[in-house]
Amino acid sequence: TLITLALAHAWQPQLPQTGNWSQLIEDELDRSLRAYERPTNNDAAYALAEQLLADPDRFVLILGDTLIADARLLFNKKGLHHLEFVKSTIERKGHANVLYNYEWNADGYRSEDQLVREGCETPFELTRVKPRSWSLQKTAKPLPRFVIAKRHGYAQCGLLVPNCYFEDLKRWRHITKLIRGEARNRTFSTRDDRAFWRGSIRTQPECADEMGNFARTQAVALSARHPSLSDVRCL
Repeated sequence: TLITLALAHAWQPQLPQTGNWSQLIEDELDRSLRAYERPTNNDAAYALAEQLLADPDRFVLILGDTLIADARLLFNKKGLHHLEFVKSTIERKGHANVLYNYEWNADGYRSEDQLVREGCETPFELTRVKPRSWSLQKTAKPLPRFVIAKRHGYAQCGLLVPNCYFEDLKRWRHITKLIRGEARNRTFSTRDDRAFWRGSIRTQPECADEMGNFARTQAVALSARHPSLSDVRCL
């Protein structure tokens, strides 16, 4: 029964997952980019750059081999991890000049209101939007942002980039090498076949902002009741 329930609620892709995986990534990035209007002249490009640089907590600027960011992003744990990742890509093969905003929130935005007032299309239900923001949505032009997730799926604006917790290219290569080494030493018959999870569980001021913590608590309770099926613990 538990396995049937888990399969019934398992994640399913919103778009067809066929073909070469790298081409799927390229296609999704191209599709996401179409939500943003390309500057038609230098004045429009400067105006867009000013908007991006006006958010010191989130802007990332690459000029040649130089990575530039405000200390406020550097002292944000997720921001620091992202900058380390970008630095590793520059060291590996260089990088074109680029300026963008990096959104570290797991929803892919700071608030529902921000998503609307900046002009992003929102074909999904939102409950925390100021009335004036709905009117701004009609004329505002979305700012290009790199995001680590999209709470509302592919329809949400933003350009997906690797989650900051995947570390930089060098560390990730080292980690995957260790994992593959351990995997070679363990046959499937000797592996633990239980569902596994480790992470944190936090309290939120309102149920609407529980952000998956209730499901994590349920998983811990399930592990306590049925330890032969799952191994879920919080750190």
